[in-house]
Amino acid sequence: MVAEKKRITLEVDAGLQERLKAAAAGRGVSVQEYCETTLEKELSVGADAPGIVRQGWPLSRERLDAIRSLRHEIFRGRQLPGDSVDIIREEREKRAAHLDRVSRS
Repeated sequence: MVAEKKRITLEVDAGLQERLKAAAAGRGVSVQEYCETTLEKELSVGADAPGIVRQGWPLSRERLDAIRSLRHEIFRGRQLPGDSVDIIREEREKRAAHLDRVSRS
């Protein structure tokens, strides 16, 4: 059975792209295969907390529990409206515009 594939698009600087191509070529695989293998290795999870804690993360189980508790205290089960990526992007754009105005004055 073939797993469903999803497309992602990344913008990287030219130097990183060249290093990716060289690393893939050095292993005799395509850039896609190299990236998939590297991402799979980087995102592999520990058996103690599938999908949450990856071995080698600096976050302990206690720290993750503290973060969850704080999140619950702040949001009390509510979710932010809209996509968090869009919210972050909008706030970055506002900050950049503000910094641009400040630097011009």
